[in-house]
Amino acid sequence: MLLSFVLCVVLIGADQLIKYLVSSSLAPNGAATFIPGVAELRYYENNGAAFSIMQGKQGFLIAVTGLALLGAVIYVLRFHKLKGFWEHAAFILVFSGGVGNLIDRVSNGYVVDYVNLIFMRFAVFNLADVMVCVGFAFLVVAVFRHEMMVRKQEKEKPNEAEAAMDGPDSHGND
Repeated sequence: MLLSFVLCVVLIGADQLIKYLVSSSLAPNGAATFIPGVAELRYYENNGAAFSIMQGKQGFLIAVTGLALLGAVIYVLRFHKLKGFWEHAAFILVFSGGVGNLIDRVSNGYVVDYVNLIFMRFAVFNLADVMVCVGFAFLVVAVFRHEMMVRKQEKEKPNEAEAAMDGPDSHGND
């Protein structure tokens, strides 16, 4: 639990540090080549959610994000013990990314985005966004791994009818 907390603090700190550096060096409309022909750092104030949807609805986005994060923490602490690497990593990444962007919304009224992919038309995003997306991908992996394990256990478990046939009564031995 302590390691998870420390990792969350480190990831949130990294997200906030990068946003601070980008804001102080590239604001309000600057850009710098990051990987030539692939990506640039571009300061962008996102007043909405993912892909800039729900522009100007900061109060709503703060409330929903805050409640979702609080609900996730309560659920994990109270009802669901995280199992294995994939679930732990998913929770740490999604929580850290959510908190990173929530800090921006509360303190600035917008989220600072800064990664702009030049080679394709895509939304400008930030480290917190990456953490949330990768975290959800890890959660999908965790769910699939769990399902595969359950199915494997069901296949290995003898069929109850077969077990009854192999019992002492099936051979006339009481």
